[in-house]
Amino acid sequence: AAGDYGQLAAVESSNEISGLTHAFNDMTLKMRRYTDRLEQLVEERTRALARSNQQLAETHEQVLDSIRYACLIQQAILPRPELLERVLDEHFVVWKPRDLVGGDFYFCRADERGCLLAVADCTGHGVPGAFMTMAVNAVLNHVTSALCADDPARILQEANRQLRATLRQ
Repeated sequence: AAGDYGQLAAVESSNEISGLTHAFNDMTLKMRRYTDRLEQLVEERTRALARSNQQLAETHEQVLDSIRYACLIQQAILPRPELLERVLDEHFVVWKPRDLVGGDFYFCRADERGCLLAVADCTGHGVPGAFMTMAVNAVLNHVTSALCADDPARILQEANRQLRATLRQ
């Protein structure tokens, strides 16, 4: 009766038909118990899945919040627009990381002798690339402050040496 297992056939006599009716009623009651149990299991699994999805969504948002903050930190190491305007007459900057953070950055150091401008593409995209960006930027700052800022070959050689030492390679 349209999936309603609560409807049972009436048993009116004790003949072959009544035996079939009893068997049918037993089968109907078993089907109702099985269906009720399956519906209960589906509800339990649905609730568990909803809890897991909620936890996943919360974790995903926490990770995204962290990466968004890392993006702000990564942008903070880029040269200020005022510096670029002061040392470069006509210029423009297109900086669009593939992900929120990444391995591409630009570097500028200026003093009375001139300007050193570097455009860098570190290995990796996303968070690994951003880690490399931070490391390379720190090394470039150190090398150009402590060693030299006017010899690109020497800067690259020393930056390579220091990065290898930092990364234990």
